[in-house]
Amino acid sequence: MRHISWVLGTALVVSACGRQGVSPASPDTRVEDYRAAPPAAAQPSPPPAENQQAARLLAARTVEAFEALESMRATVHTTDLDPADGDLYKGILDVHYQAPAKFMFTVKPGSRHNVGTKMAFEDGDTHISVRPGGMLGFAKVKLPVDDKRVQTSRGFPIMAITQKSMVGRLKHPKAIVGLLGEASLEGKPVQVLSVTGPVLPKGATEEWVYADKTTALPLRGELRIGKQVVFSTTLKDFQPNAQLPKGVFDL
Repeated sequence: MRHISWVLGTALVVSACGRQGVSPASPDTRVEDYRAAPPAAAQPSPPPAENQQAARLLAARTVEAFEALESMRATVHTTDLDPADGDLYKGILDVHYQAPAKFMFTVKPGSRHNVGTKMAFEDGDTHISVRPGGMLGFAKVKLPVDDKRVQTSRGFPIMAITQKSMVGRLKHPKAIVGLLGEASLEGKPVQVLSVTGPVLPKGATEEWVYADKTTALPLRGELRIGKQVVFSTTLKDFQPNAQLPKGVFDL
């Protein structure tokens, strides 16, 4: 059984890369700041006491359900919700949660970039192993986790958008958690939690977590700036405790 550090968490992890293509010849584009900081937002007011209690109970169920997982496999759709671009990445995510947690993300057709690319990392890694798709598939490179090529287009680092990191934020003592109500996600009933406070990735002002109404497992995460969704991760064909193929984390 592993230790939880959201998640994607992702993770949500949920995992994804930025818009820039990855190749051994690409320049190192590490930056100190992930993005230009938006104007400082007012400290959100805590939800009403009754809402807080319901939110805490659901958050606790979600954390408990997630921490009981040994492994998972899912089809992941990530997007920065730029109307002109559509989905950012689509791929297969395999995770084994025995500490340290291991992640493998394979980019599939339907993505805007890097189809065939594989990314592997472990919880706590300072670098991510990447094997590009296509003609550059013979080369494996290691990129620092703060490299722009493995960030979202909004500058969120990969370690901050996994399902595991999302769950970590849900249970953080400084998180302000509220219950927004029920919704439908891909025809499945879910309950939606709101997370604010100093636990969010730099630049985000709120996170919405969509938890399966039956299992309480997190199926979607949205990072927001005000009312605008600036990054989302959705898990489809989610297989908890999947029997992962031998060698799935080999790159």
